[in-house]
Amino acid sequence: MTKKGVTPVIAVILLLLITVAIVGFAFGYLQRALTTGATRAQNQTEEIAAGVGQSFRIELASGTAVVVRNTGSSPVNTAQLNVYVNNGFVACTIWSPTSIVIDATGTCTLASPCPAGGQARVAGPQSEDIVTCR
Repeated sequence: MTKKGVTPVIAVILLLLITVAIVGFAFGYLQRALTTGATRAQNQTEEIAAGVGQSFRIELASGTAVVVRNTGSSPVNTAQLNVYVNNGFVACTIWSPTSIVIDATGTCTLASPCPAGGQARVAGPQSEDIVTCR
């Protein structure tokens, strides 16, 4: 009789161990998934918030110089700015400075000049401005 009583006890213990292992695995998986999702959401929110404060306008576009003024509430990283002349991308050989502080200007030296009467456009992640070249 003792053999018949031992088998159900062992079966119940094994079932309990398997259940605890599955619950532990599910808890760990869900915790990692939720942490990853929350981190991604936080990073995207920070990027959007930083971009909202970035605003600029073109002060001057003449020859190979484009002068941009930061009119926003956070510094503008010039690596994120693209310059177009007559709707064609033109590389800046030099941006000075590389980060434009609030209410300051930065100058882009163009690889090819902006012809008088042409259009210069500077586009960033959140804003852009267009002027006629002098």
